[in-house]
Parts: sequence; C-alpha cells; structure tokens
Amino acid sequence: MRSRAFDRAVLWSLAVVMGGTAVWMLFAGQERSSLIATVGAYFLGALAVALPILERLLRPQRLPVLDPVAEADELARTVGAQWSAEARTRGLREPRVVPLTWSASARQVADEPDRVYPAAGPGRISRIALDGRLDRGFDDALLVLAEGYGRI
Repeated sequence: MRSRAFDRAVLWSLAVVMGGTAVWMLFAGQERSSLIATVGAYFLGALAVALPILERLLRPQRLPVLDPVAEADELARTVGAQWSAEARTRGLREPRVVPLTWSASARQVADEPDRVYPAAGPGRISRIALDGRLDRGFDDALLVLAEGYGRI
C-alpha cells in the first residue's frame, strides 16, 4: 500500500512540472506553445488512463469470501430491525389494531397443488387451510402468518 508521503511527492512533482511547462509556454511563442499543450495533454491523458489499469494489474484486490448462511442471517436481522421499527412507527403493536381477515380465493390464481405443496406427494390432494383472522396482537399475528407460510 502506498504511503501518504509518496502520494504528496507525486502531486508536488506534477505541480512543478506543470508550472514549469506553463512558464516555458509563455516564452515559446503561440505555435510552439500549442504544440507543447497538445502533446502534453495527450501524454497526461494516456497516463491518467494507464495508471489505474497498471495499479489494478500489479496489486489486484482480493474480494472477501462471503458465507451465504451468514449473509442470509445478516439480511434477516436487518429486515427484522426495519420491520420492527416500522411496526412501532405505525403503532401496530398497540392492542387496538384493526383485525385482519383473509380467505382463499375461488379464482384460479395458484399453480398446480403438487407444485405449491410438494410434501403431499404426486397425485395426493391435500387441503391447506388458507383462511384466517388476526385479532390478538401484532406479535401473535406474525407467528400465525409464519406458521401458515411454513406449511407451504
């Protein structure tokens, strides 16, 4: 890793070179100054493109190896914290939450039963209770919903 002193030395060197070139261009005449500026800009542009490429080739950065289970747990903690904060903000943990009722639709909005609920096995028909009511409290509602989706 480069030191700050090296970075400062490079910047000061570039400043001195550019200042010297500017003074030289003042006394070189218009045509010659234009040529110096054009060639100098070309080389500075090429250097600006080449240096990051060379640095990446010479010192590749290794990406950390991530554990999918740990990342999933971290995501669950983050979403859980956001969910809890939002529930507090909206007052969902108060005892007088409006009850939530739901039921299965009679319309054909689901996939084949064996694809939705493969635990039943092919050809077996199983009834999943998709009706319910949440009226006891937010935490109880979360548990009921989690248990229902856990069966699917």
